[in-house]
Amino acid sequence: MQVDPEVAASVERFVDLVVTEARLAQAAEETDALVDGIANPKRMGAFLKWLADDVHKETQAELQASGLTSKQVNKALSQRARTWLLGRR
Repeated sequence: MQVDPEVAASVERFVDLVVTEARLAQAAEETDALVDGIANPKRMGAFLKWLADDVHKETQAELQASGLTSKQVNKALSQRARTWLLGRR
């Protein structure tokens, strides 16, 4: 399946807007995904779920304005968050 480049660019912009350092840090704190500043891979699932739930709860207006669906942005959200967490080893 081909991904429309315009949609892909919109997804990337949306993720840039909503996956902030502060939101990632809050997700890590809420889920104990960092222990003494070091990633706890066992908490990855809880971390990703918390972040996705928070983004979808807090950014409905932005998501609608962008013309995107939750399904379209979930993978990019998870990839960005996973990369961030695993960068703290």
